[in-house]
Amino acid sequence: MSNLVPVISNNIEVPTFIPSRALTRNGIRNRRSMLRGALWPIAKAAVALTAVFVRELLF
Repeated sequence: MSNLVPVISNNIEVPTFIPSRALTRNGIRNRRSMLRGALWPIAKAAVALTAVFVRELLF
């Protein structure tokens, strides 16, 4: 088993690509828009359920 460690560690390739600041900013923007797109239906449903709950509670 100890012979596998050098074999595994010799085959690891480290990527040398470093993203530029512009690519990083675009990635952050894309991540934000994806997150908004995923959370918006959940937020609308939560507001609708809260409104129904409050209406049933008060009336």
